[in-house]
Amino acid sequence: MTNPSNPCGSNFSRQHVTDVVKLCERLHVPLLADEIYAGIVFQYESNPNKEFTSVADVESTCPRIVLGGTAKLHTVPGWRIAWLLLIDPANGASGCYKGLEAQATLVLGPNTLVQAALPGALQHTTQVHYDRTVAALEAGAMQFYNAIAQRAVRTTDGAPLLVPTLPQGAMYVMVQIMLERLDPAAITTDVDFYTKLNAEENVLVIPGSLFHADGFFRAVTTRPPEILAEAIDRIVAFCQRHERK
Repeated sequence: MTNPSNPCGSNFSRQHVTDVVKLCERLHVPLLADEIYAGIVFQYESNPNKEFTSVADVESTCPRIVLGGTAKLHTVPGWRIAWLLLIDPANGASGCYKGLEAQATLVLGPNTLVQAALPGALQHTTQVHYDRTVAALEAGAMQFYNAIAQRAVRTTDGAPLLVPTLPQGAMYVMVQIMLERLDPAAITTDVDFYTKLNAEENVLVIPGSLFHADGFFRAVTTRPPEILAEAIDRIVAFCQRHERK
C-alpha cells in the first residue's frame, strides 16, 4: 500500500489503515508499505483525514516493511537516500531481514556525505520547517483543485469537461477527463489528452492509464503559484478548444 498516495493524493483514515493491517494478519500476508509521503497531510477544514497513520502504529503480529526517505517531506530528492523499517513482533520475518541486509550491502550505495548528514537532519530539523513545507504543498494542490473545479472547464451548457478529485495529502491531484464531451476526432483516451496537451500547450501531465486509471490524468502541484496559474489557464484553453461540438 502507498499512503499518503501517489498518484491519488489521498490519505487513509486510522480505521482504514488498521483494517488493512488486520486483514493481512488474518490472511498471513506480509505488508509492504510505501510511506515516502508520511507527514504530508493537508489541514484544510473539511479534510476528514488530517492525520497520518503509519502501518507501524497498529498493534499486530503482521510483518510489515515500511519505506521512508528524504525525497518528499525533507525536500531533498537529489540525496537519493531512504530506509526500510521491519516491524515483526512475532519474529516471523528474520530471513527477510537478512535478505534486505544483503541486498543493501551488495547493490545500494548512498554516498558517505549524505549518510553522515542524515542523523543531524532528522534530529534537528524543526517542526516549523515541516509545517511550512506541507502548507506550501497544500496551497499548490488546492489552488489547482479549486481552479479546475470552479473555472470554465465546462461545455457551453455547463457540463464539466474535467472533474478533479479533492486531494488530502502528498503532492498530486487526480483529474477525470470527461472524454465523451471532447472532440472524438482528436481525443478519445487519456493518452491522447496527455499527448495533445503537451504538444499544444507545453503542459505535461501523466495519463491515468499508467496507473490503471483510464480516463484520468495526474497533475503534480509543486510548482510556484504563478506557474500553476499559467498551467491552469492553458489546460482550460485546451479543453475549451477541443470541446465536442
